[in-house]
Amino acid sequence: MQKFVLFSLALLATCNQGFSQKYSLSGEVDIRRSEMYGLIGKLNDRFLLFYVEDGYVNIQALDEAMHKIAEKQIEPEKKNTAKVFDVLSGKNDFCLIYQYRKQGRNFVKIEKYDSGLHLLDSASVFWSKARGWADPIPTMVHSDDRRVVMFYTAPSDENIEATAVNLENLKVIQSQQYSTKGLNFGENFKEALVSNTGDIFFAWEHSNRNMVIDKHVVSVAQLSAGGSLTQYALPMKETICTDIKFTYDNLHNRIIAGGLYTKKGGYKSQGYLPQYSTNPETPGSLFTLSTMFSSPRSKAEK
Repeated sequence: MQKFVLFSLALLATCNQGFSQKYSLSGEVDIRRSEMYGLIGKLNDRFLLFYVEDGYVNIQALDEAMHKIAEKQIEPEKKNTAKVFDVLSGKNDFCLIYQYRKQGRNFVKIEKYDSGLHLLDSASVFWSKARGWADPIPTMVHSDDRRVVMFYTAPSDENIEATAVNLENLKVIQSQQYSTKGLNFGENFKEALVSNTGDIFFAWEHSNRNMVIDKHVVSVAQLSAGGSLTQYALPMKETICTDIKFTYDNLHNRIIAGGLYTKKGGYKSQGYLPQYSTNPETPGSLFTLSTMFSSPRSKAEK
């Protein structure tokens, strides 16, 4: 059973793009011209870092003393149209994930390398038929354990295309379309998540305005790895969210959301969203267990 827990969150964001600086190692890596850079992590006996420059992905391997012991320059397919999403590490390997455009279609490619910077495997796992140069590039999110990635895009006003991929074997876990008919993607959509097992979640917020506060609802659509669709709705009456963020708790199989709120007629944040307790008898708990999605609003098996 999926649960949806509302509690206070402290949000911290970091960015690894667009900064002009240098890594301080035993030597120096000049990244002033880099489009993107980051630390991949420690694999076996070495640390790996990457930076993207002039369309190439440069990987450097460092020993315990931070001396460079190996490096590799990777040229993505269709380098001039490629966009690197991320470089994610596993136990003994790492995956370069990027998008490129070829023959009128947008593709996502994953290339897997070992700690010695040797190519182990690769696969194109997502594509959409482009309708023009302004077509949106797919958005990628990854699971907590960084072993599952999900790509999604909204090719029309009525559908979201989503694909979840297992980075261990580069196999597609699921690929589905979710109907957004009746929803305003730009106004209502809040966040996309993917679990460690490949379940996909889309979070929406409706009527988050004073004039329709009685209809204010947060909803979540779950596209399970088994192919089913379940939709949940959480009433938020008398509360306006000034900010809200979502995450997935893989240990307890539940969505967690938190943020800031104001009451009807308010124009600034008045506090954190109240904490929800799974015990409906707890004094002061904002929602009962049944309200918190133990009974889905609708369920459809594909």
